[in-house]
Amino acid sequence: MAYWFPGVPGAVWVLAFSVGLVYVNSRAVGRLGTIESWLVLIKVVAVALFVGLAVLILFGWTGKPAIGFRNLTGQGGFLPFGLQGVWLGCCFVIYSFIGVEIVGVTSGEAADPARTIPAAMRRMVLGLSAIYIVTITLLVALKPWNQLGVGESPFVSVLKGLGIPGAAGLMNFVVLSAALSSSNANLYLITRALFSLARAGFVSPRLGAVTRHGAPVNALLVSSLGLGGAVLVRALWPGSAYVWFFGVALFGALFVWLMIFVTHIAYRRASGSPFPLGSCAGAFLIAAILVSTWWVPGLQSTLIAGGPWLLLLAIGYRWSAARRGSGSFSSG
Repeated sequence: MAYWFPGVPGAVWVLAFSVGLVYVNSRAVGRLGTIESWLVLIKVVAVALFVGLAVLILFGWTGKPAIGFRNLTGQGGFLPFGLQGVWLGCCFVIYSFIGVEIVGVTSGEAADPARTIPAAMRRMVLGLSAIYIVTITLLVALKPWNQLGVGESPFVSVLKGLGIPGAAGLMNFVVLSAALSSSNANLYLITRALFSLARAGFVSPRLGAVTRHGAPVNALLVSSLGLGGAVLVRALWPGSAYVWFFGVALFGALFVWLMIFVTHIAYRRASGSPFPLGSCAGAFLIAAILVSTWWVPGLQSTLIAGGPWLLLLAIGYRWSAARRGSGSFSSG
C-alpha cells in the first residue's frame, strides 16, 4: 500500500485489512470460497500474462533487442554460492508453501473427501511447482539476481525496470491480492483447527459453536488475536516487524509439518502398516531446514521465536489436559 500511499503508516493498512479478513471469514463458507477463488484467479491470470510478456522480451519479439538468458549464468555463474547457497535459499523458498496443509483441513467440509482431497493435493503440488519454477527463472533472466531484494516484490522491480507504463502498479495490486489470499486462507485454517480442538474437547466447547451461517465465529475471534498483535508490532517496530513475523510464521509452519510427519510415522507403526520412508525423509529434511535458518542472514528469529512458542504450547496443553480431567470443558 505504501507504493500508492507512502505517507500512511503501515499499521493502518494492517488494521484495515485485518478487519476485512475477519468479516469475510465470519460469513458462510460458500461465500468465503467464492472470494478466495477470485483472489486466486487474479494471481493465475497475472502470472500467465507475466510469463507471456517475459517470453516476448527475452526473445526480442517486442521490437527491442533480445535479453536472452545470459543473466542466469552471469553475476558469479549459475550457482554463485554453490550448493550451500541453494540449501540456505530453501529456508526462504519453503516459506512460500506455508498453508498447503489447508487442503487436508478442508476435508471436513468437502462433499467427497476420499476423492476430491487427493486430487486437489496433486493439482496443488504440480501447479505450485510449475508456477514457481517458471516465474523465478523468467524473473532472474530479466533482471540479475543481485539486483532483486525484499524491499518490494521482484515482479514489481522487474516491470519497473523494463519501463512498461502502469505495469508495475498493476503487478503491485496483484501482489496485494496474493497477500490477502494467503492471509485469508491461513485465517480460515487457524479458525478451523481451533474449532476442531474445541469439538474434540481440548479447549472450551464455546469455541466449537457456529452461527446460523455455519461459521465458527468464537474460534475466529480468538484466532484473530494474532492480527491484533500484528497491528501493534507493525506500529511499534516498523523497521523490524516483517523479519520477525517472517521468522515466527516460518517456525510455526515447519514445526506443524514436522509434527505431521512424526504423527504419520507413529500412526503407521501402531497400525502395523509398512514403514513410511517418505515421511521419515520428510521429517529429516524439515528438521534440517529448521536448524539451518540460524545461518541465514535475518532468519535467526525463526529459532529464537521457537523456544517461547513451544513453551506456550506446552503450558496450554498441560492446562487443557487438567481441565479435561476435571470435566471443566465438558461443563462449559
